[in-house]
Amino acid sequence: MVEQTFGILKRRFSCLQGVLSTDPNQATKYVIACAILHNIGIDRGDIVDSTQDQVQLRGGNGNIIVAGDGVNIRNHIVDTYFT
Repeated sequence: MVEQTFGILKRRFSCLQGVLSTDPNQATKYVIACAILHNIGIDRGDIVDSTQDQVQLRGGNGNIIVAGDGVNIRNHIVDTYFT
């Protein structure tokens, strides 16, 4: 279960995919911040599909599934919440 959770976090937050070039205390803060953001996303209805590299984002016009790369997700968030 722990490995699956880290896999989900690594797919959702690209900063966790490689080696964090910082001291262990700062790296711990990064992981905790990503976990908190992930939980906020779950509370708001953004669902990470653990079997695929996709994130389901709920916009104002219904459910949209965006490919799991960060550029498309960022563009969807900007279009939905900041335009």
